Amino acid sequence: MGNSSKDMQSLNQFGPNNQPNRLQIFHLWACNLAQISKTVNEDTLIFPYTHEILQAIPREAREFRLGEVKYYMVLIFDAIFWQLTNMGLFGLLSCSSSLFSGILIAVLLPVCEILAVIFLHEKFDGSKGVALALCLWGFTSYLYGERKLSKRLKKMTNEVEIPLSTP
Repeated sequence: MGNSSKDMQSLNQFGPNNQPNRLQIFHLWACNLAQISKTVNEDTLIFPYTHEILQAIPREAREFRLGEVKYYMVLIFDAIFWQLTNMGLFGLLSCSSSLFSGILIAVLLPVCEILAVIFLHEKFDGSKGVALALCLWGFTSYLYGERKLSKRLKKMTNEVEIPLSTP
C-alpha cells in the first residue's frame, strides 16, 4: 500500500451520488488495519504495554488447564472469528442500513452469552437474563416495525393507479 499520487487520486474520486464504492471502502479499511499493526509493532506510546502482554502469552499458555496447544488454538480461532465477524458486520453496514447493522450487533450479545452457557458451562445469572430479554425485545420490536411499514407501503402502492397514456 504505497502513498503514490495515483492511489490518493483514486481515493478522492467517488462513484455515483457522491458515494464511495466498495473497493474504496475496503482499501481504506485495509490501510487502517495496516496502520494499527505498524503501531503495535513499533511499540509506540499508544500501546506502551504491548511487549509485556506478548510476553504473558506463553506463561498463560503453560497455565492453561487444557494444555498449551489448545490455548494457542483458542487464540488463533478467536482472532479468525473476530476478523470474520467484523468483516461481515462491516459488509452489512456498507450494504444495508446502519440501524439494521446495529440491531444485529445487539443480537450478537445474547447469542454469545447463550453459546457460552451451553458450551463453556457458564452460570446463567440475572444480568445475562436481563441482557438476553432486552436484546430480544429490541430485535423483535424492530422486526415488527419493519413488517408494519412494509405492509403499509404495499397497501399504498396497491391503491395508487398508474394511468396509461393513449396515443
